[in-house]
Formats: sequence, C-alpha cells, structure tokens
Amino acid sequence: MCRIGGFGGICLLSRSSERCGLRRSGNKLLDVYDRQNPRSPVQDVDFAPLARALSQLPALKHLSFTLEATPPDVLLAAVGSAPHVDFLEFRNARFDGPSLVHHFVRMKLKALTISVGLYREANIDLDQEKRNIAEILTSLAEQLVQLEISGDLVSFRVLEKISWPNLLALRYTDNIPFGEILPMSAVVALMPRLRTLGYYFSAAPQFYKPGVIFCSKNENCSSLLSTTHPDLQKLTMSNIVSGDAIFDQLPAALRVLRVLALRDDLRNGEGREMPLYPYFPISHRDAFRIINKAGHLRHLVELAITLEDCPSPDLLSAVADSCRGLRILELTQGMYDLNREESPYTMKSLAQPLKPLKFLYDLRITVWFGPQKAPFRRHATRLEVRTGITAAAEVFAEILPQLATISFSLTNISRYDGTRHPLTWYYLVVHDSLDGHRPVAEFDGYREYYSHSASFKDYSIRSP
Repeated sequence: MCRIGGFGGICLLSRSSERCGLRRSGNKLLDVYDRQNPRSPVQDVDFAPLARALSQLPALKHLSFTLEATPPDVLLAAVGSAPHVDFLEFRNARFDGPSLVHHFVRMKLKALTISVGLYREANIDLDQEKRNIAEILTSLAEQLVQLEISGDLVSFRVLEKISWPNLLALRYTDNIPFGEILPMSAVVALMPRLRTLGYYFSAAPQFYKPGVIFCSKNENCSSLLSTTHPDLQKLTMSNIVSGDAIFDQLPAALRVLRVLALRDDLRNGEGREMPLYPYFPISHRDAFRIINKAGHLRHLVELAITLEDCPSPDLLSAVADSCRGLRILELTQGMYDLNREESPYTMKSLAQPLKPLKFLYDLRITVWFGPQKAPFRRHATRLEVRTGITAAAEVFAEILPQLATISFSLTNISRYDGTRHPLTWYYLVVHDSLDGHRPVAEFDGYREYYSHSASFKDYSIRSP
C-alpha cells in the first residue's frame, strides 16, 4: 500500500495491480506500508507498479517506508533512479539481509531516517543488520544534511568514525546503544556544520536505573562541545543525569535546550524480554541547576525539562528570573499517568511567577487535576477534569496575556492522539473574549507527546 501524505490520495498495490493511479505532480510525500497497524496481517504487495511510477512524479521529495520485511530491491533501485527524491525514511524496517549499499550509493539523498519501532521479529540477525546499516551510513555521509538514526542499530563508535561534512541535524532515537558510551563531543567531532543535536533515547517505564553520563566530570573529555560546536542552536538530551559535564559545555549560541526523560510507547505483553534501559526524570534540586546553566544562554528561546514531580511556583520563578527571553516553555512530570492527587498549588501561584516572560506564547505544563478516569466509563476522562483544565488555562491566560497556546499533561486513556504513548497533551488555544475582558481558552484537540512511534519534530521559532 502507499498513501500520499497530506493530499488525501491512496494507492493500493496488490498482485493484480496493473498500474498506480498517482498524479504526476503535486505529491511531495509518499507513505509505503505493508500492514494497516501492528495487529493486522502483512499484505502481499507488488511494489513494481509504484517503482515504475516514481520516475513520473517529479514533485515527490519524501518517501517513507513502514514495512515488516527488508526494503524491496525494486523500490530501492527506483529511488536510485529518481534524483528528485532526497528524503528517505524507514520505520520499523529490518536490514539483516544481503547488503543494500549498491542501491544507496546511487541515491541523491539529503535526509535519512531509520528507526526500529516497537515490534520486531525475533529472527532478525542483529549483527548483520548493524553491519549493513553502518555500510549505508558510510556511503551517504558526505551528502546527508539531516540524519535520524536508531540507537538500537548504530553505536556511538560507528557515528564517531564517519566523517559528516554537511550534516546539519542529528537525531539519535529509540534506545541507548549497547556497548561503549562516548562523550557527546566525541560522537559529533566529525560533524563540523551541526546545528541541531538530539539524543532522544527512550526508556522502559517500569525500570529505574541511574541515568547515563555522556561526559563524566572525572573523565578527560578531549574536547568541549562549546568549543567544537560553538554555533549549535538546538540541543536535546533524554535520560541523562543533571551532573553530566555536558551542562558545563553548553554552546553560547543555543536557542533550544531540552532535557527530557522519554519512555517507550506501551507494548502488548510488555516486560517479558525488555532490556533494562535507564529512565531518569529530573529532580527539582537538579532542575534548579539546569535552569541556572540555561540562564547563561542569552539566545535561548525554548526550554523543556521532564521532572520527577509537578513543577512548583519556586521552580517557575527560577525559570522566569534566569531565562527572560523564552517563547516556549515545557515543564512536565514524566510519570504523570501514575498521579492521582489534586494540585498542591493554586493556578494563580503557578501562573504569577511567569509574568516576567514577556515573549512566552506557548506553555506546556503538568498540573495535577486529581483522578482522571470517569468512574463508570473506563476509557473516558472525567468531566470535572476537563472543566478544571479549561478553568486553569483561563487563569494562566489572564495573568499571561501574551500566551497563544497552553497544553496540560493528560493520561492517554483511549489513545486520544492515535499513539500508544502513556501521555498526551490536552491542547488549548487562547482567544480574546467578546467583551474584551477575560480571555477564553478553547480546547483544540490532543497533541502527541514525545513518542517512540513518530519522528521528533523541532517546534518552529517565531519572532516576538
């Protein structure tokens, strides 16, 4: 099957397909998949019609595969003959068959994404797969501008050894690589043009281990990130201890700093053979240290921290005092789905400390609203919680009139956002009231949390 992203067109390729009814222009993204969802059976798909059609789609730039098997040769060969395709994406793919590098050396790619997803076959030859991926990356390294790669597939050492002269953005996803942990500055040493660096490593939620230290203060880090990459603008780190020496190396040009504690989405039969990946939300004490470091970044416009607990008025006050230029602020409790308590703070006491943030337009925050599940409907949110969220949003909006949007953490009871992540965002848009007095907060749907199942997007930065 293939789906034309953003245009509503769908093309089904079966064994009986004679041709593919794709328009010759206007389609920039094409999704190719062999099953509707993880529980549905794999389809018997003939990819030849799509392969023939690729050369007739000059506007097609981005091709995304979500396949159970190794990417088909016929499609990879067609991509190699389609110079207009410059973004290739593999979700939940496997690469343990024969080498595919002869296809990739012919491609004109600028961006590549390879992730493993949550469900993988037990018979994958992992060692062969890692060799094949390393070979593919080596063949594309000189031309890639953006790379999103799974930590389950590529070690720190592999990335360190390859030269990436044009790479602007690196997103390291899924789980922390097994084996040797290298300092972050060493991993990106051969990426001189890097502007966006993200370690989006997810953890299994039921296991608690110390966070990974990517540059120990007791270790001789040969080079500092602030020295090797002074122009780095966006830095994301997940499941990292706040005492990591990387916080002493933050480049002065940073505009975005995210210190997260990501979790895997929920699996069926979770916990049987799950590796013990570390999960490390930030304590309030350590959060104050991070905020103090962030206060020295005069270009910072976005700050995100995943906390052990809900944010306190004192913590919010520290943010406002240290980071006056923020436009986007995210302070969330990583395990909010386990909370059953009412907020110990009034909404006014949480909003008031943020008044110095004159440019803040997007706030994402955890506030406790008590038990979420409706008593007689297992998969619904209590009306009192929804009402409380709207009332809370309007308190924030009245005290912070510059706010355009505000989001609150919500347990993803019924997969409100279409993902299997434990949490979602309850998203509200702030409007001026008709009488010109109190602002109105209007529910505008659910927004996906940082999820294992989807690419991680950099939020746009706009001028105040």
